[in-house]
Amino acid sequence: AVQAVGAGGHIEVLDGSAAHTSWVRHEGWSTENGFVDSNLMTDFENLRSEVTNALVFVSTDPLVEVEDLLCLLDAAAVAKRPIAIIAPNASEAVLKAAILNHQGGTAKIALCCMPKASEEDFHDCAIACGCFATKVESVRRVSDVTCLLGSATKVTQTMDSTVLSGTAEVNARVRLLKERIDRALSEDQKEVLRARMAKLTRTFAVIRVGGRTIVEIGESKDRVVDALNASRNALADGIVAGGGAALVHACKRLDAMLNDNEDLEQDRRMGIMIVRNAAKLPARLIGDNAGVEGAVVVGNLEDLDDTAMGYGAQNDRYVNMFDEGIVDPVKVVRSCLNDAASVAGLRSEER
Repeated sequence: AVQAVGAGGHIEVLDGSAAHTSWVRHEGWSTENGFVDSNLMTDFENLRSEVTNALVFVSTDPLVEVEDLLCLLDAAAVAKRPIAIIAPNASEAVLKAAILNHQGGTAKIALCCMPKASEEDFHDCAIACGCFATKVESVRRVSDVTCLLGSATKVTQTMDSTVLSGTAEVNARVRLLKERIDRALSEDQKEVLRARMAKLTRTFAVIRVGGRTIVEIGESKDRVVDALNASRNALADGIVAGGGAALVHACKRLDAMLNDNEDLEQDRRMGIMIVRNAAKLPARLIGDNAGVEGAVVVGNLEDLDDTAMGYGAQNDRYVNMFDEGIVDPVKVVRSCLNDAASVAGLRSEER
């Protein structure tokens, strides 16, 4: 999934409804709201609905009046094209009318209700399809309804999702979202904006974590999120040998700094020694937990010239960590060092 969307994409992790875990990349703007009634399906065998070359109407208001729906269906019938209607909700009368016209052959209808979506989501959907997110009352106020309609090459609906492959250019909207991401203060705001941008650029994927019980799904979901974060960090800045090996090899530069600078101030020399000893600690603890002498493991790693080599605790041997898949994202290792140094600085100031 991470490879499919790339470093700039977004992956959402959701609870699945099956025993197995699955993922899908959406080829278009998407929402995790499926078809509202099984009678609107076009493929009963696969429990999905799919229409091509569809007109698109996006409303920020619920569809309440049947007359509004009939105006949209008339435009679709004249154009001899199916129509996708996106709204926060639809009344029972509107739903019944949609089913009757869908089954009667007036026009194929893809109806999607998004009760929890923000107004910005509706605007994103409209921009992707080349129209505006309007009020429902606009349908009866204009002489030609087609001015309110966008277009999509394909609209696909399942029980869990709706995907619209819009035909409009979205570069301007994407640039606006990038600017808002740069100005956002909290990480939560940035995450929401990244998801919106990924939907417009078609680099959005969903992982549905399955399981037999709620407890199993929760545990599996936590593991998927951890793996996903590690993969994102690895794509962003690369990877290094895991198991503390990269830190031990990096300490060789600190040793060289101490040996080559005899005139180094005592405070700086002490600081370098503290960082060096702390950086060797992860590999030492791994060795101790594996039942061997941790100090010996660190010493052996220091004697190795190949920085890809590390200690494989599971088999008690020194291996190429990249070949064995024992790696850490650079971003994670760097963050650990920065955070540890920051906390150490605070403690020293308190003293």
